[in-house]
Amino acid sequence: MAAVVCENCGTSNPAGRQFCENCDGFLDWSGVPEAGPVAAAPAPVAPVAPQQQARPQQAPPPPSAPGPATFTPPYRPAAPPPGPTAAPPPHLGPPHLGPPHLGPPHPGATFAPVAMPPMSTAPLQRTCSNCGTASDPHRRFCRRCGTWLVTPTLVAPAPPDRLGKRLRRRWWGGTSGAYSGDLTRGTVAFRILSVVLVLALVTGVLTLAGWHPIRRVTDLVGHVTGSGRVERVTAQALPADALPGYPAAWGVDDVRGRGFATRWTSGSSGDPRTACAGATSATASSLLLTLPQPTNVREIGIEAGLPAGDPQLAARWRPQTLELRWNNGKCQVVQLAKDPGLQRFAVEQGTVSQVTVVVVAGYPPDGQGSDRLDIGEITFWQR
Repeated sequence: MAAVVCENCGTSNPAGRQFCENCDGFLDWSGVPEAGPVAAAPAPVAPVAPQQQARPQQAPPPPSAPGPATFTPPYRPAAPPPGPTAAPPPHLGPPHLGPPHLGPPHPGATFAPVAMPPMSTAPLQRTCSNCGTASDPHRRFCRRCGTWLVTPTLVAPAPPDRLGKRLRRRWWGGTSGAYSGDLTRGTVAFRILSVVLVLALVTGVLTLAGWHPIRRVTDLVGHVTGSGRVERVTAQALPADALPGYPAAWGVDDVRGRGFATRWTSGSSGDPRTACAGATSATASSLLLTLPQPTNVREIGIEAGLPAGDPQLAARWRPQTLELRWNNGKCQVVQLAKDPGLQRFAVEQGTVSQVTVVVVAGYPPDGQGSDRLDIGEITFWQR
């Protein structure tokens, strides 16, 4: 049998030995049969195997024949010079613990290092670029100053809901967001009852103060729409037929372009500041108007003077201050503008059936005009 050469120290060992005589290396792993003068081919490069733990030294077999004992120092190769300390591979553990203990592999097996899973480089915390505060990695805003910690995603805003949908969601159905839910029936009923009670309380307080909100609203609607006009009103001049040819009935016939006319006398001129202060003068120019039935009058409309565009408009007297003496004993002062159009005034006298319109003061004509005073038309509206 051929001798076995130790690949560790190069010593030739007799056939059948398991350990090198010189370095005690295991020959079954590293030894190769000794060839003749032919040089052995270089062994293929194999993966670097971790240093195996040396087996305990065994005593060499006794010599076959006794002889004189001679001491031969064993051959050991010179140690290489120390080089820079390299960090151990990550799979071999920390350097102070040394390589892990690996048992002898099966004869003929090769060593393949096991790849470790890649280490995560994600930060354990998110640092704010504004104030430098560290926040949890799942936060999107800084816990101190509220700055974005991540790049926000731009989302196009949804179109706004229609007004009807917003009102239904606000008062009846609630919302379906993350922090709100549908309103219960009790909540809806409580809101409606609260609104009704508040409106009733406000209406009562205003009514006691003399301001009727419901009546004001209905009067405003009637004023805009022109509803509630009173028909078949009769008129009588006081004194009667002060100016023949212009009867008092023309002041309430709803015919544009003509009206009631009387003479402006000295007795008709009065002080507007003392209107409704005393009794009516016997010589005052006035009209007695009678309604077809007792009526709750809402408004009275008066056209002062001739209609617009009449060439005699500037040459006639026009009423300025009027007294409205109602049959219930109340008196109301009306100030007319120097305007030929219809002028409307609110009435708060309750149910009445007659009113006396007294001319207290008037607008004089331009230059040397006539002593005639004109009232175009008088109209009533009821509630």
